[in-house]
Amino acid sequence: MTAAPARWLERLAGARIAAPVWAIVAVGFATLALAFSSRASIGLVMPALEAEFGATRSLISAAAALGLGVMAVLAVASGWLADRFGPARVLPVGLACLALCLLALSQAPSAYAVVAIYSILGGIAFGTAAMQVVAAMVTRFVTQGRGFVMGLAASGSTAGQIFIIPGLAALIAAVGWRAGYAMLGLVVAAMAIATWRLLARLGPTGSMPGPESAQPRSDADAGQGFLRSFAFQALFWSYVICGFTTSGVIETHLIPYAIACGFTEIQGATAYGLLSFVNFLGITLAGWLSDRVEKHWLLAAIYTLRALSFLLLMRIVGDYPALLAFAVVFGVADYATIPITIGLLAHYLGVARMGLTMGLLAAGHSLGGAAGALMAGVLFDLFASYAATWIAAVVLAQAAAVLVLAVRYFAPRREGAAA
Repeated sequence: MTAAPARWLERLAGARIAAPVWAIVAVGFATLALAFSSRASIGLVMPALEAEFGATRSLISAAAALGLGVMAVLAVASGWLADRFGPARVLPVGLACLALCLLALSQAPSAYAVVAIYSILGGIAFGTAAMQVVAAMVTRFVTQGRGFVMGLAASGSTAGQIFIIPGLAALIAAVGWRAGYAMLGLVVAAMAIATWRLLARLGPTGSMPGPESAQPRSDADAGQGFLRSFAFQALFWSYVICGFTTSGVIETHLIPYAIACGFTEIQGATAYGLLSFVNFLGITLAGWLSDRVEKHWLLAAIYTLRALSFLLLMRIVGDYPALLAFAVVFGVADYATIPITIGLLAHYLGVARMGLTMGLLAAGHSLGGAAGALMAGVLFDLFASYAATWIAAVVLAQAAAVLVLAVRYFAPRREGAAA
């Protein structure tokens, strides 16, 4: 990164940040951009898979649900591996698995093969080239301005979708879903090689603890005691709900829902791209605010805004501006939870086991996403409607806000700290 942009970013972060950290942020950003876009693509190709294979929406939704289930298991394992052996050894493997998944999908002979490839190989990839590994990299090297820097790295999870999802939609319209997946797979393979070479060149900065002490923040982090801490439990279940209301019902079903409401695939993908653009702004802003605003109230407000956005989603039928308005409102509150949740984890549980603790939350997020993806597909097949799904999302998102505020008022008394 050149000197001028680096100084500008340091002013926003409110701290001086070493050059190798910016390289790590860039790697994390690019990895998450490709991984999250590839994961979300199942919603984009769902109508094409139904048309080619005669598959039901429940079956394709099962692929997303099973993939998130496998991802949940791998999230814990990859987080532990990142803590033990270093993120530099984990991210390239995850990207390589993702490339194999996409290339295999492009040759899938049946809908059941799609389910197997996406759920098993894709689940391994999504659980390895993942947020918890990036969080383990960044939090070890940044003590001041951590929220903003983590927000920048995490924003790759949505920023990449601004171009990748609409671009993949246009590619599918031009050459078909198989060729689209094959081309995306080749891009990811190139990224895997580039990431491996860059992190190998950085050496210890990709795998060893940084200046912050690796000692736990509290006794709850000793052994497996943190699993019983009130802060961990409340944040875990709020993140399960986060997965249900994002990767479960929106990433998997927004585009199919838009098509059911009378819009074209390109219109649905464009709305998703707008959502992703606002996501990028929202997650970056949330990271910046988390260094300056009380974290619990900020996170609760984001969950409340997400709940309100689903009420808008229920009114988009035949009204494309309303769909775009939903994309903006939901985008502000979508991935914005990530840097704040990571900040709260670091405060209550320390950074020595950030890979493992964030991996456990990511597992919960995946399980919540799996439940949302499968439930929405089953309810649509039964009632030809997503109404019940959106109502459930409203209630659950507001419940997540209550859990976060419970941490604010009850965890300090139990763990002796307040963020």
